Amino acid sequence: KLKIDQVDSHISTHQGKIKYWQKEISKLCLHAIDGQPPEELQALGEEELQALPDPDGIAQRIALLEAQRHQLRPNLGAIADYRKKEELYLKHVGELDDITTERDNFRQAFEELRKQRLNEFMAGFNVITTKLKENYQMLTLGGDAELELVDSLDPFSEGIMF
Repeated sequence: KLKIDQVDSHISTHQGKIKYWQKEISKLCLHAIDGQPPEELQALGEEELQALPDPDGIAQRIALLEAQRHQLRPNLGAIADYRKKEELYLKHVGELDDITTERDNFRQAFEELRKQRLNEFMAGFNVITTKLKENYQMLTLGGDAELELVDSLDPFSEGIMF
């Protein structure tokens, strides 16, 4: 009877431990990493549990890894900082693209206005040259006068010559 009581007490103690550890296991969760979908903590099957090395070796490995982690002093906010800086960078890249597009539009408009100015000037210049030639011929009874561009590629830089 004493043996049965000891076994019963042993069983109840272990059942209490089972409940305690099940409660502790339910509290376990993985740390969430920003920008990644949350992962679930996987439960190991019986075969996987049997394949694990002894608990003392695991405890020593955990202690060693924690000591190494404390020596390294990792910056756990580095990922968040990186994401903020990447977001800021992408924002600046977008602004640069907008400004570059606007600059290109202004350059194109400037070039069109420059061509229009040259075309209108040349049309007026040709009319004036023709009228000058006619008037000079009438005044001099057959003489020849002509206006010439000093720089035919850019008449606005050097002007005209009589």
